[in-house]
Formats: sequence, structure tokens, C-alpha cells
Amino acid sequence: MKGLIILLSVISPGFMQIANDISRLKAEVKVLSSKLSDTDHNLSITDQKLSQQITQLSQQLSQKNQQLNQATLKIHQLEFLKTKILIQDGYCRIKTASCGNCFCQEDYNLAEKFYCDCRNKPKRRDCKEHYANGERINGVYLISNNVQGASTQVFCDHTTGSGGWTVIQRRVDGSTNFQRDWKSYKNGFGHLQREFWLGNENIYLLTRQALLTGSTVRFELIRRSSGRKLWAEYSTFELGNEGTKYQLKLRGYRGNVRDLMTYHNGERFSTFDQDNDSDGNRHCAQLFKGAWWFHNCQHVSLNGAFDALMNERAFDCIWWGDYDDDGRMMFSEIKVRRN
Repeated sequence: MKGLIILLSVISPGFMQIANDISRLKAEVKVLSSKLSDTDHNLSITDQKLSQQITQLSQQLSQKNQQLNQATLKIHQLEFLKTKILIQDGYCRIKTASCGNCFCQEDYNLAEKFYCDCRNKPKRRDCKEHYANGERINGVYLISNNVQGASTQVFCDHTTGSGGWTVIQRRVDGSTNFQRDWKSYKNGFGHLQREFWLGNENIYLLTRQALLTGSTVRFELIRRSSGRKLWAEYSTFELGNEGTKYQLKLRGYRGNVRDLMTYHNGERFSTFDQDNDSDGNRHCAQLFKGAWWFHNCQHVSLNGAFDALMNERAFDCIWWGDYDDDGRMMFSEIKVRRN
């Protein structure tokens, strides 16, 4: 018994020390837990503040971008007006014809010595929609072909017939080379105010956006030998996509020149580097100059040689005629309008 008492008197102080240590550690853990909880709370508040600041900065950045876009537009408008004033120190200032609120551009290669640049006007679906919105000046406009975000420069004819025509080809002086490859005819080339081909892809998009109502195509010509003005219209005109080789569909002829484009109806477009004609023995686009919807081979080929000196073979020239016709032309213009 005495030994037990002695043992307990030795062990008790150790137990007491351990108990005290445990209590002290628990207190320290409690303090640390409290601090950690406070830290988490503070971090949560900080995250909320940062999120609010980020939202505010995003809104401010959006406002700055809008202000920048407005300022950029204003700069372009001022540059436009500055250029207009400088240009009009020449022919555009003294000419009697008027471009209205379009931009008068001088071009001394043109018979009129100027053309009207109307790209400052709102972009429309096509030239017919420009006309419907009150435009009456022939010139260069922007259209979308009813494709969101798309923009194509075209020449609008607002004075022929009831206006609203999109010009897709013009031959007038031989200043542009029309002996070109498939890619060039796909994308287009030349100058809209002078000689040009709008591009098969653009022509396809122009007719595609009018599939519900259809499109009319008009050919205007001047015969080289007599200077007589000729024309033909087809009330239905459509071009397929590149997968069809821009296949031509047209019908509904009227005009004062022979109906010879019907001969080319259903044909695919051919260039010297793509033989898509119906002639099994000849490559028409290589045999004759230019590119067209060749059949076997052609009665019409308005992309042939200009031939001002009449040195070329007849069928190599800008041509609308049969074998016994005087088919050489000194001018051609093709234009399309949504019905």
C-alpha cells in the first residue's frame, strides 16, 4: 500500500503536466481556427470586390471601345470630306453633272471624266434596295447580297428602265485584259467605273439572294460596224455555285437583238485553264479568246478581245451573232436586277 502511494506521488505531476499541455494546445488550435475563419471571410469579401471591379472595368472598356469606334468613324468622315474638297479643286468642281451627296471622283479615262462614289451611303441588300431607298445616282455602292456582315462593292445603274440594276460586266475601251484564268473570273477584276468582271462568285451570290423572286439580266451592246445600240433582257437569270462550274440558267427573252443567249442556257463557265464546255472535240476557251458559258462553241462571247483595230478573228472578239451576222461589238454591259 505504501508503495502504491509512493508511485502515485511520482506519476501525478507528469499527468498534470500532460493535461495542461493538451489544454494549452486546444486553446492555440481554437485561436488559429478563429483566425483562419476570419481570413476566409476576408478573402471572400476581397473576391467579391475584385469581381465587382472586373465588371466595372469591362463596362468601362466596352464604353471606351464604342467611343473609339465613333471617333474612328468621325476621322474617316473628316478624311472623306477633306479628300472630296481636294478632288473637287479639279474637274469635279467645275463639272455641270452632279453626284449629289455622293463623292465625285475624277477619272480622265472616262468619257465623262468623273464617276460617283456612293460608298458613304448605308450598305443595302443590292442595288434594287438602294433604289427603293431613294438613290437615283449611277455609281459605286456597297451591297451585302443579304449575307450578314458581308460587303461587296458594285456599280449601280439607277437610270436604265426603273433603275436598281447591279452591273456585272462592262467593255468600253479595251483597257482591261479579259484573257484570264479561272481564279480571276471567280473573284472578279478590273475597275467598277470602267471595264470589269464582277466575279462569278459575286454573281452567284447576287442571284442566290433573289431565288424567291428571281432575277432579270439585261445585255446592252453597240455594234462596231454601225454604232447601233442593241439590247436583250431575260426575265429569269440564275447562276449556280462553283460546284456547278457557275452553270447558267436563263429564259424569257425580249429585246431588239437576236435571242442568241438561249443557245448558252444550261452551260458551265469555261476559262483557258478550265474546259467545261459541251464541245467534246474542242476547248472553246482556248480556241477563242476570253471566257464564257461556251456551248459548241458560241453565238455570244462578250469577254473576247476588244479589237479596236479589227485585227482579230471575228469569233475572238466581243461577239453577239450567228455565223452569217456582223457580230462584232464595241461596247457591252451586263446588269442584273432582283424581280
